[in-house]
Amino acid sequence: MNEKIYQKIVDALQEVLPDKWERIVFYVNYIGDSYSIKYYVDLGNGEYIDCFEFDSISNIQLVRLFMRIDKIISKELDHLDQKSKWNVMTMIVNSNGDFKADYDYSDITENFVAYEEKWKKHYLK
Repeated sequence: MNEKIYQKIVDALQEVLPDKWERIVFYVNYIGDSYSIKYYVDLGNGEYIDCFEFDSISNIQLVRLFMRIDKIISKELDHLDQKSKWNVMTMIVNSNGDFKADYDYSDITENFVAYEEKWKKHYLK
């Protein structure tokens, strides 16, 4: 994916982030025709807060936000050939503007819960 796509995702997230944050870890997976999106925020103390735990945004607002982000990502995924399509993307964004994106191409349908726990241990440390 190109940098414009990453920027669009970050711009959408900016609307719901707290004023001061240190790092965002954004997670999206696509399994068949469905997707799951979530993000975690480090406010500077090294502990990550799940996006669903913030009082400043409702679950309905999050779902709408995730639908907008899915439209951005889906357009890009639709242009990829089958070998290039990933199942999980993780994007880490620091408050200073640095970011990195990781892609996982493995099939996570069989053991999704275990995969997500392993993902959390790796990225939310």
